[in-house]
Amino acid sequence: MENDFYINLEGLKEGNHEFQYQLNKSFFQSIDYAEIANGDFNVGLRLYKSTRHFELKFTFKGEVEVICDHCAEEFLHPMLFFTETIIRFGEEEYEDDDLIVLEKNNPVFDVKHYIYESIFINLPLKLVHPTINGVSGCNPETLKKLEELKQNKENESDPRWDALKKLNK
Repeated sequence: MENDFYINLEGLKEGNHEFQYQLNKSFFQSIDYAEIANGDFNVGLRLYKSTRHFELKFTFKGEVEVICDHCAEEFLHPMLFFTETIIRFGEEEYEDDDLIVLEKNNPVFDVKHYIYESIFINLPLKLVHPTINGVSGCNPETLKKLEELKQNKENESDPRWDALKKLNK
């Protein structure tokens, strides 16, 4: 499976090429620095080779296992998104949002890290269980405990603020 992610760009004929990748837990665990431990994705790649560059268009559809920022329980977060990038050959490697430059003497592109990073950066900043019909998907016991802690915190007074309030009177 590891070799499936290497594309020999020089060996491709001009025109369109299609690649499909099935990602699962073993894919995410094979990434050394992965913050995502589990997921299930279908990734489609349409690569167009011209004489000057390569256009890569990705389609991502699947779900990743994440931890809810609200109740700290795991849940599956569904995702569907598209990315595009261009690859060219140059003197030294370079990468930004829409352009990847590979060294001329290294025509092999490892798409694995690009796929992982695309999934990771397309996660929302705040991950919470989805609300269905006005009901949170979070654990009700955890929500109850959070509400109790919130009430206790509101009832507590901070002596520093109390002293400042006295000055205002």
